[in-house]
Amino acid sequence: MINFRNKWVFISLLTFLWFILALVVNPLGEFPLNDDWSYCRNVYDLAVHGILRFNDWTAITLIAQTLWGTLFCKIFGFSFTVLRISVLIAGWGGMIAFYLLLRRMVMNEVLAFWFTLMLTFNPLYFSLSYTFMTDVPFIASILCASWFYFRYYEEERIRYLFYATSFALIATLIRQLGIAIVVAAFLTCFLTGKIRLKQVLLQLFLTCFLISVLYLLTSHLIQGNLVPSGKTSLGDLINSFTPSRFIRHIYYRGGILLFYTGLLLLPLVISILPSYLKSTKPLTACIALVVSLPVCIPAILNAQYLPIGNIINNLGLGPKLLKDAFWELNRHPMLSPGILQVICVTGAIGAVLLMFTFILSLLRLNSEARKTPSGKIKIQILLMMGGYMCFVLLFAFFFDRYFLPAIFFFILILISAEIKLKKGTLAFSVLLFLCIAFFSVSATHDYLSFNRARWTGLRSLMAKGISPHHIDGGFEFNGWYATGQREAIILKNKSWWWVDDDTYLFALGNVCGYRELSACRYNSFLTFSPDSVLILKRSSLYRDSTVISCGAEALAKDGNHFATSVDTIEFGATYLRTDAGAHEGKYSILLDTIHPYGFTIHFTHVEPCEKYRVTVWCKDNTDHKAGIVIAGPEADWLYVWSTLPKKREGDWELLEAETSLYLGYPSSKVSVFLWNTGKGKVLFDDLTITRYQHPVF
Repeated sequence: MINFRNKWVFISLLTFLWFILALVVNPLGEFPLNDDWSYCRNVYDLAVHGILRFNDWTAITLIAQTLWGTLFCKIFGFSFTVLRISVLIAGWGGMIAFYLLLRRMVMNEVLAFWFTLMLTFNPLYFSLSYTFMTDVPFIASILCASWFYFRYYEEERIRYLFYATSFALIATLIRQLGIAIVVAAFLTCFLTGKIRLKQVLLQLFLTCFLISVLYLLTSHLIQGNLVPSGKTSLGDLINSFTPSRFIRHIYYRGGILLFYTGLLLLPLVISILPSYLKSTKPLTACIALVVSLPVCIPAILNAQYLPIGNIINNLGLGPKLLKDAFWELNRHPMLSPGILQVICVTGAIGAVLLMFTFILSLLRLNSEARKTPSGKIKIQILLMMGGYMCFVLLFAFFFDRYFLPAIFFFILILISAEIKLKKGTLAFSVLLFLCIAFFSVSATHDYLSFNRARWTGLRSLMAKGISPHHIDGGFEFNGWYATGQREAIILKNKSWWWVDDDTYLFALGNVCGYRELSACRYNSFLTFSPDSVLILKRSSLYRDSTVISCGAEALAKDGNHFATSVDTIEFGATYLRTDAGAHEGKYSILLDTIHPYGFTIHFTHVEPCEKYRVTVWCKDNTDHKAGIVIAGPEADWLYVWSTLPKKREGDWELLEAETSLYLGYPSSKVSVFLWNTGKGKVLFDDLTITRYQHPVF
C-alpha cells in the first residue's frame, strides 16, 4: 500500500526545487526565445488589441496556449517575462502530475520522486520551461490527461474520464496532435480485457466530440482567414507520404531519436535494469538483446551527425540564432572532439540498453497485466507513441524538441511496481543524473543570459535612434519587429530572417565586412568564464580591388577570346558575339538554349571576406530567366543568382549581383558567369566585375 502521509512532502520538495532552480536560472528579461516570438505576437494581439489572429510562422493550433498567456497578461500586463513564467507554472503542473501518476504506478513515493527528477532535469523539458514555446504546455497537458485516465482505470468514475478528456482537449488546442490521446484511449478499450459496451460508447462519444471540436475550430479559422500559412494538417502529412521517404526517415530520424532518448534516460535505465534482469529468464534476456541490437544500428550509425539542434547545440541549450552562428561560422562554447566522441559512444550504449529494457517491459504486458490500471495506461501510452512516431517520421521538419513526448512515453512504459533499486547501479545512475542536471541548469542559465545581453545591446542601439530596419539582431529580433521580407534559406549577403538592411550586425565573433563597435558581456555557468555578444557595423573598405570590364567589342590577339580591361584576363567563347544589338558599341553576346553560358571566369586563390560585385546590361530578358551567377564549387558554400533588373535604359536592363565570402568559406575558388535558363534569346553587353580584396576591419 502507498503511504499517503508522504505525498505532500514530496510534492512540496519538488515545488521548492522548481522554485529554487528558477531563481538560479533567472527567467526575467524582455526578449523572445526561439520560435516563441510568433506565439507571443498572438498573445499581444489578443491581450492588448483584442484581436485573435495567428502569425504565419505558426504551424500549430495554439488556441489554448494563446488564451493561457492572455490570461496572465490581462492580470500582469503584457511582457515576455510574464509569458515565460506562465510556461514555468505549466511545467510545474506537468511535473506534479507526472509524480502523482508514477506514485500510483510504482506504489512507492521515493521511486516516483526519483523517476520524476528524470523528467524535471531533462535538458529539453527544463530548458523549454523557460520559453513560451508550446512543447512544455503540450506535454504537461498530456501528463495531466494521463493522470486522470489512470484514475479512471482505477475507479471507473465518469468524472475522471471527463477531466482526462478536458486536458486532452487543451493539448489538442495547443497542438493538433493532442487528438491522439483520446483516440488511443478509445482503442485501449479493445485491448485491455473484457470489452464493456458502455465504456466503448462513452469513449467513442468523447473521441468524436474532440474530433468535431478540432474540425469546427479549423473550419472557423479557415472561414475567417485566420489559418497561418505554416499550419500543417493531417491531410498534408498523408499526402507527403512516400514509401522511400518513410524508410529514410525511419532510418535517420528513428535512429537520432533513439540515440537522444537512450542518452538522456541512461540514468533511469541503469537504475531499473537489474530488477528486470533478476526477474527475466536468461534465454528471454538473450533473445531481447539479439532483437534490440539491430534496432539500434541506425542510432549508432547516425551518431556522427549529432547534435542536430534545435535545443541541444553541442555545449549549450537553446539556439543562438545569429547570422554567424546559424551558418556555423562562429560557434561557442564547443565540446572537444574527444568529449563529443565519448558522448556518442555513451548515447549508443544508452540506446541499446533502452531498447533492451523496453523489449523486456513489453514482455511483461501479458493479458493479466493489461487488465490492471498500470497495464491499461501503458497500452494507451504505446498507442499514443505509435501515433506520435508517425507524426515525427512524416512531418516536414525535424527538431530535437520533438523528442520530449517520446522521453515521457518511455519512462511510463519502463517503470513498474516490481522495481527494486540496487545500491551499486544506483550510485552510478545518480552520478550520470547529476551530470545531466548540471548541464540542464547551467546551459539554460547561459542561454537566457546570452539573450539578456544581446537584447541589452539591441535596445542600446535603438535608444541611439537606429531603426530596427538597419539591424540584423538575429532571428527573434527581426521576426518580432518584422523588419523586412523573408528570404530563401541560402547563404548570401543578408540573413534569411526578415532583414531589411544589416548595417548593424549582432554576432558571436568577427564577421567579414564588419568592424566591432562593442561587446555585450555575460557570465557563463557552464564554462565558468565570461562570454559576450559582439555589436558589429558594416565596413566597406578594402585595400585592393580589381575591376574587369568587357563589352564584347575587342578581341584578343588570337581572335578566340574577348579582351578585357585587365591584360591578363580574357573571356572565351567568341562565337557568342553578335551584331544584332548592343548597349554600347556594335557587339554583344547572345545566349540561348544551345549556348546558355557566357562571359565565364574562374577566380583562384580567393580568401575569406573577399567581395564580388557584378553588373551587366541585358536585352529581351522578358521572363527574367537569364542573369548573373556567382558560385563556389558547391552550391551550399556559395550561390548567388540575380535576374531582376536594377534600372532600364530603353530596351536594355541593368542586372546586378553582389556577395561577400564568409569567414569560414571552405574553398579557394569562385566562379562568375552569365546564364540563360529560359527558352528565349537574350543579349548581354558591358559586363563589369569588381573584386575587392584584403578588407579593412
